[in-house]
Amino acid sequence: MLNTSLQGKENSILDLEDGIQGFEARLGLWHSQLVAGELVMFPVLTAYQVSTGLPLSDSVKQNIDEHLSQLQENFKRYFPDSQRAQNLQWMKFPFQAVPSQDLGLSQAELEALVTLQVNRGRKVVMFGHGVSPHNASGCLEMLRPSKRTA
Repeated sequence: MLNTSLQGKENSILDLEDGIQGFEARLGLWHSQLVAGELVMFPVLTAYQVSTGLPLSDSVKQNIDEHLSQLQENFKRYFPDSQRAQNLQWMKFPFQAVPSQDLGLSQAELEALVTLQVNRGRKVVMFGHGVSPHNASGCLEMLRPSKRTA
């Protein structure tokens, strides 16, 4: 499910980061549900339990717990730095970003971002023309200085 949801030409790095962070959050949720004795996140196992009337053994719970913990560790190892996603948040929410060198933008881009943030007309244009959190390239286009013709 995670793999296929991250594919496609319309996905941006922000969509990928959101998908990864969302899956990591679900792993944490599943772990806490398992500790609380709930198994709703495993519908096949739940159906088996209901049909047989057998309780889940402690060793199976232990195996599931270890597997979820291992998945969380592996995700942290493969995707260690969420700071990159934080640095790209200005693309998703350009009117809320705090302009600083931490964003990784050039001086000209920072100045364009500040100008964009105070321009009410641009806000209307952006949101009226389909520039949304799922269209980061549209936000970038809005930051580019407009070409003036003589």
